[in-house]
Amino acid sequence: MRFAFLFMMMIPVMGGAGVPAARAQQDNTVFFINADSLQGSFGYAALPPAWSFYPGDDPAFADPDFDDSTWTRVQTDLPPDRPLPDGWDGLGWFRLRFRVDPALRGRPFGFRLNQFGASELYLDGQLLYTLGQVGATAAETKLRMQRLYHVFSLDDRDEHVFALRYANHDAERFHRANNRAGFSLYIQTNVNETLRERRAESQSRRESWSFFIGLGGAIALLHLFLFAFYPKAIENLYFALLIGAFIVIAFTFIQNEFSTNPRYYLYAGPLAHTLGVSIGLFALLFGYRVFYDRLPRSFYVAVVLGLAIVGLVWINRQIDLGIGYLALVAAMAELLRVVIVAMVRKKPGAWIAGLGMASVSLSFLLIFMEDIGLLPDDLVYNNMPTFGVLGLILAMSVFLSRNFAETNRKLRAQLVRGQELSDQKLENERRLHEQEMHRQALEADYKLQRQELEEARALQLSMLPAAMPEHPNLEMAAYMQTATEVGGDYYDYLAENNGTLTVAVGDATGHGMKAGTMVTATKSLFNALGHEPNLLHIFDRSTRALKEMNLRKLYMALTLAKFEGDRLRLATAGMPPTLIFRAATGRVEVIRLKGMPLGSFVNFPYREEILDLAPGDTVLFMSDGFPELFNDQEEMLGYDRAVEVFEGVADQAPQAIIAHLVELGRAWTNGRPPDDDMTFVAIKVRGGDG
Repeated sequence: MRFAFLFMMMIPVMGGAGVPAARAQQDNTVFFINADSLQGSFGYAALPPAWSFYPGDDPAFADPDFDDSTWTRVQTDLPPDRPLPDGWDGLGWFRLRFRVDPALRGRPFGFRLNQFGASELYLDGQLLYTLGQVGATAAETKLRMQRLYHVFSLDDRDEHVFALRYANHDAERFHRANNRAGFSLYIQTNVNETLRERRAESQSRRESWSFFIGLGGAIALLHLFLFAFYPKAIENLYFALLIGAFIVIAFTFIQNEFSTNPRYYLYAGPLAHTLGVSIGLFALLFGYRVFYDRLPRSFYVAVVLGLAIVGLVWINRQIDLGIGYLALVAAMAELLRVVIVAMVRKKPGAWIAGLGMASVSLSFLLIFMEDIGLLPDDLVYNNMPTFGVLGLILAMSVFLSRNFAETNRKLRAQLVRGQELSDQKLENERRLHEQEMHRQALEADYKLQRQELEEARALQLSMLPAAMPEHPNLEMAAYMQTATEVGGDYYDYLAENNGTLTVAVGDATGHGMKAGTMVTATKSLFNALGHEPNLLHIFDRSTRALKEMNLRKLYMALTLAKFEGDRLRLATAGMPPTLIFRAATGRVEVIRLKGMPLGSFVNFPYREEILDLAPGDTVLFMSDGFPELFNDQEEMLGYDRAVEVFEGVADQAPQAIIAHLVELGRAWTNGRPPDDDMTFVAIKVRGGDG
């Protein structure tokens, strides 16, 4: 329950927030998903925990037609209370067959892979997603966790197969740390709504914890200064250490929430106990020092017990996770008793400390009452314990400040206070001077970077065609808008003497200088290979050349089109669909050719399509920057709307078509800067009514 927020936030729970309770229906060994199984707030479905498993490694296991009937059914999350599957040596394959209700076909799906290892996820034999790096040994394997949902789609076949190549050579270490070593897979349908919800939730958590860390850090720093100026008031040091422990546990919470390294969870449990015990001991040390003349013997007993608890949880990581939390609760209860006794004895300022204890106690009490049903759900703000602890910190800080002020008035004359103020002023002036020097240095560096980016932008634009070529049978127009100074989109053409026109439209991964490097390499390859008649041969040679350049995870999505008389030959490597407006019918034909971006896989089976063109037909190539524009309501323009708009203006000249699409994009974003580059190339066959 949230009542235990200071401790339970450290306990690693695979799945965490957003894990659905609904499970889809299972028929024998074939998993079935229908609309009834997606009844959560955002249409979640948790895939079953038991998949077919086989140890070892063979690429044939990804084939959807592979016979896995003899494989063993195992629980994929590899829980610590069960032994590892027979034959497990750190690498194996898991398979799950499933069907989807026809009513759900055609809808985009999202998936989230919760894992503590490294994996390659295949859907119907095609690599869908890679998380981490799967290797045959621990040295070759890179573990990684997924925090967001990713989108995928299903074709019209009746049965599908998820095949997952999974590696975790540290599985036994995870079990010894009382942690899962495997994976779980979740799917859902309302992708955009889920992403917005997760984004808002993460932002809220970051803001609340950033506020807690910032304010707590400022108060801790203040009391460290007070101790430095007057070491006899050692309670300021103890209080700063107490706040520091709270800040460390807050940082650990953020790490627990957003870390993508599974090995973090090998130490999260013992670290949680250590921090919990540290907070309890610092709280007792501070309370006894403020309200007692000397430390009681009970404090030394608490130190011995605390160290014993810390030693136990680091030696045996499967120990009961509640022991550290109980130690923290006991310490806070003792601190509350000390404050109440001080208030009864009317110790000066004790009522301020009492307000702080009341603040944290009330916040925990409200959360506890809501958790056990005495208060309605969602009546209490989720971060109430955070603000309760802040109330305690502020009250104790005020209490210490009051004591310090009283002592200072008794022991120091006004001259000493004036000297302190003078020293503080000099320190502030020094900092202001350093900040000004730093600002000037940053400004000079910024101007230099801007100049370099402008030069890079000018170089990139110079590589684009100054104008589209004149062609007796084709009318052409092009447009490109970059999201940053150096964009990743690219278009080009080669006109041959026999009337053949070769057009290239591409989109490099990312933006900025790296994307500009990929664009430069692609243009060079296009100039060298564009005259070749075989589009697939161009793709193959380009991919090999890009991989030899070792550009490190830089890829180029590219569409190549050759206009030969009244015929169009088309091939695509990871680009959006090509749209063809048919003048005879007044309808738009969507040409989808799936393929991986250039530079990713050698010998990828790209496909070429040959299409007939008639007078008045218009072909539109575009990058994904246009259909994936977001408005201020976080709504995406979408491919369907792009097709509809193009169909309405496709009878116009290419320049007018592009101008209409660009204006639609500006109106849709309503002044919001685009997240991606946007490129159009429109080509119309002469002789139509337009």
